[in-house]
Amino acid sequence: MKQKLLIILSFILLSLPLFPLDYALLNSEGKPVTDFSYSEIYPFFEDLALCKRNNLYGYIDKQGKEVIPCEYTYGEFFQNGATKVCKGNEFYYINKENTPIFKKEIKAYTPKTGNVIEVFKPYTPSNLLLIEKDNLCGLGDTEGTTIIPCEYNRVISNRGDLFLVSKNNLFGYVDRYNRVAIPLSFQRASEFKDGMACVTKKGKTFVINERGETVAKGCERYLIYSSNLILGIKKGKIGGFNREGKQIIAFEYSQNPSGEVKSLKYDTMTKENGCFILYKNGSWFLFNKEGVGVNNIKATDISEWEKEYTVAFTGVYVVDAFGRMEFKSKKEAKKYVDDLKVKSITDLENKYDIIKQEGTSILLDRNWKEIIPQKYELIKDFKDNVYVAKKKFSDEFYGMVDIGGECVVSFDYEELTNFYDNVAIGKSEGKYGLINRENERITPFDYDYIDNFILGFAKAKKNNKWGIIDNIGKEVIPCLYEDIKIYPTNSDTEIFFAIGK
Repeated sequence: MKQKLLIILSFILLSLPLFPLDYALLNSEGKPVTDFSYSEIYPFFEDLALCKRNNLYGYIDKQGKEVIPCEYTYGEFFQNGATKVCKGNEFYYINKENTPIFKKEIKAYTPKTGNVIEVFKPYTPSNLLLIEKDNLCGLGDTEGTTIIPCEYNRVISNRGDLFLVSKNNLFGYVDRYNRVAIPLSFQRASEFKDGMACVTKKGKTFVINERGETVAKGCERYLIYSSNLILGIKKGKIGGFNREGKQIIAFEYSQNPSGEVKSLKYDTMTKENGCFILYKNGSWFLFNKEGVGVNNIKATDISEWEKEYTVAFTGVYVVDAFGRMEFKSKKEAKKYVDDLKVKSITDLENKYDIIKQEGTSILLDRNWKEIIPQKYELIKDFKDNVYVAKKKFSDEFYGMVDIGGECVVSFDYEELTNFYDNVAIGKSEGKYGLINRENERITPFDYDYIDNFILGFAKAKKNNKWGIIDNIGKEVIPCLYEDIKIYPTNSDTEIFFAIGK
């Protein structure tokens, strides 16, 4: 839930209104819990919401009480009972009683990333806080106990047993008792990931384990991809080692036909199933997170994939993401694909495949048995054995069909989403409304726009003003406001709304 809140918050920050508004907080029944005295209200973390008034930050509880006054020039969300604030140009930590966690001479520290190899996104465990004293850095816990004294230029904590520290422009690793585990002898270094870290010494960059032993060397750059795979770049080509330092992927690959290797980053390469693709001599090759090639067919293209399955487009064969043929023989697969004249295949919910053949689509189960009698030119938004479809690309209207081929929602809509809590969003004659599973319109189609549902509520726009509707079609908050934000909490049922006017 916390990750979901952070994702929602990122969208909120990107969509702030152009002009200042006054905000109030409402509960799930649409009843106010604060007045319109705030210039911003943020989501709840640990039952407290960061708020802003007169350019100063404070915190309110779920009853709307301002438990920490708006007196700070900076504030963050609470995590594990602590948050970072700023007053009088000094950053420090407070608890939920608005009491400083550390003594006055110990401040909150915001680290700089110079000379830290960003192998993956740095983080600090929630129960540890970066602290500063006399311009030197250390670590403390949320009870105010110093874990690592403030004697370093930089401390980066890790979820493991070792912490990356720097002193006198050199990096090394200490344990939580400040005992040196790997000497401070590196010009650059990374945190440990899966027991491995990248370091630079005397101009050479290599990978070490938690005992300080060299695992992989001889490359210009590294990516610790998984617990058993290190990708590297050597003479402009990508290859890989296992955690014992044995080369398991030859240095023959690039990331695309242009020969690019500059963006060797975990976030841009990994997929949900841990697989990744590399390119060589006109073909794509698929590898799993252990660095093992999972298909020996040279694919001319490989589609994006979700969960367990993907499709390699070879013009002949169909394989899943682990290189297994879906047929007993290549000859059988070739005949099937040739007979269908397949153009593309798409995975749905890791259960069904859509095969597009000569402008139509059929839905197959994992045994490649056809499960929809009707054929549609467009199938999308598959969920709970129901999907949105178009009969022909030339048609203007969408409908909804189940896997038995029965029509669930009539083909009357210019836009259509699948059901959420038994309600779908449709567009008809340029306006939006809601439809239930009985194919009944449960709201008038007079909204300019309806956003996706979050815990049973959705933003709705009418006459250029925002309101909230629920999943039975009730207008919980009338469309009277310039801005509305939906804030889930750590509970799966509790929700709040910040409304701006």
